[in-house]
Amino acid sequence: MNVKIIEHGDRRTHVVRLESNETLVASLAGLVRQAGIKSGTLRGRGRLSRLTVMRLPAGDATTVPCPADLVLLEGDVILEGAEPSVALQALVVCADGSVTGGRVAEATADSCEITIEEAPSIPMRTLNASTGAAFADLAAGEPRTRLAGAGAVDEAGEESFPASDPPSFAGVPAN
Repeated sequence: MNVKIIEHGDRRTHVVRLESNETLVASLAGLVRQAGIKSGTLRGRGRLSRLTVMRLPAGDATTVPCPADLVLLEGDVILEGAEPSVALQALVVCADGSVTGGRVAEATADSCEITIEEAPSIPMRTLNASTGAAFADLAAGEPRTRLAGAGAVDEAGEESFPASDPPSFAGVPAN
């Protein structure tokens, strides 16, 4: 596993390259524990030599025919028991052209690149073993999430923007 860390303000991005025969879940879970990542999101792509996914609602394990192109990998840093770990969802195109996906139980990389965006202002997500979903504890009193550089925040927590640079929203012109 090769890792490059990019620092930006109070946040870090870990760019991770997994090569042949490295496991996704175990490698990434070990990295988040070693790096002390408490909250974050993961995205990736690449090629897998082995993949087992869990399908909802029953949670049955399904082995996916490989090799497979990993066209979408998304996930979260989670709390599983007392340790940080990762929960990953994958969408793959198999060698026969079929498309499948699900929650990643096990996977082995041929070659994959994954980014982990730390999000220290988002409460840590906890895995619900019965549903397979991981959600943030919104009652935890953690700071609210805001975009870096989006605007000034006053003592009451309200954002303000200079008149010369108002916020814009997709499809809505600024006045």
